[in-house]
Amino acid sequence: MDATLTALRAEIDACDGAIVDAIARRRAVVEKLAVHKQSLGLAPVDGSREVELEARWRERAARTNIPEEVALEVLRAVLVHSRAHVLAAVADANRERSAT
Repeated sequence: MDATLTALRAEIDACDGAIVDAIARRRAVVEKLAVHKQSLGLAPVDGSREVELEARWRERAARTNIPEEVALEVLRAVLVHSRAHVLAAVADANRERSAT
């Protein structure tokens, strides 16, 4: 196989791994944030924060020459799964508290 092709595919694989690792790190922080917000009596999901994130992602996409729709599609997928994870974590915590 062509060495350049192999090297470029390896570089893409490394990028993909970094994306998955970043999502895993984000998910762990989101879970910690959900627990902290619950201790403060705050709602687990903050729509205004999501609006801020979208604006930041738009700006970053523009700076890095990524089509805005691609960046926002990724952000929205991350947010959908983050919300689901947070709501499940909150429900689990509530069940644990109820059981004790």
